[in-house]
Amino acid sequence: MVLPITAADAAVVFAGAVVIGQALMVAALLAADARERDAHRWLIVMLLAVAAVSGGDVVEHLHLADRLSWLLPFAS
Repeated sequence: MVLPITAADAAVVFAGAVVIGQALMVAALLAADARERDAHRWLIVMLLAVAAVSGGDVVEHLHLADRLSWLLPFAS
């Protein structure tokens, strides 16, 4: 069963993809600087958490948890 994706779902998925991409890119850039890695550790953790929350929104708005039951914990 394929659920229809509304315009609001598409907007949330697009925004979520942008947030995930930016958060992962900044986290990677901060982790690449070996001299300041210890100082940036909590910022990197926070950016990864933001990416994970946005990933849950993408899973929820694409209705992936309805088709793939193992994604259900990520869709809240």
